[in-house]
Amino acid sequence: MADGARVWRVYRKEADAYDNALLEGWSETLDVLLIFAGLFSAVATAFVIESYQFLQPDNTAYAAAALYILVAATNNSTGLTLPAPPDLGFKSSASRWINGLWFTSILLALTVAFLTILVKQWITEYRARNRASAKSPRAWARRREVYSKALERWPVAEVVSFLPFLLHLSLFLFFAGIVVFLWALDQSTGIWIFVLGISLAVFYLGCTLIP
Repeated sequence: MADGARVWRVYRKEADAYDNALLEGWSETLDVLLIFAGLFSAVATAFVIESYQFLQPDNTAYAAAALYILVAATNNSTGLTLPAPPDLGFKSSASRWINGLWFTSILLALTVAFLTILVKQWITEYRARNRASAKSPRAWARRREVYSKALERWPVAEVVSFLPFLLHLSLFLFFAGIVVFLWALDQSTGIWIFVLGISLAVFYLGCTLIP
């Protein structure tokens, strides 16, 4: 078949239409994910700035302990009974859970942003190579087939489909951290937020599995 045969021009037209529809759909999804991941990371970071301090030593407790020692030393001769010294343990299980969940959530959101940028670079490179000039329609068709197979070998479609799930997981981990945080402050509020979270999780599973 000749290099300039009509079938190659028809193939290019159909292939361009298919690629444009596929890549535009991916690009729109990736744009939404990138914006949301950025906004979510900013919000989550504001919480982490406060929560990481729970893992640091309580300076007030240390000052109270030092004062206790001084008072105890001055009252040894008087026989007075002093209360128990303040607890210097500052890393509670709740603070570990809160920071673990929130830091993991931020890490996942940043991973989504990184992979989104990477996939968008793949899409841009694929488009640029397919739009480059070729010596004949047949040569363009062969080149496009090579790039298309390469795009399939790199699981771009699977990555684009997996990124929303990864971002959803990040959101649920952050929500779980909020539940633990509120539970430690006020159990009633924590229970209410926990019930709302379970309801949201059930709704999410229903929307995911029903289709």
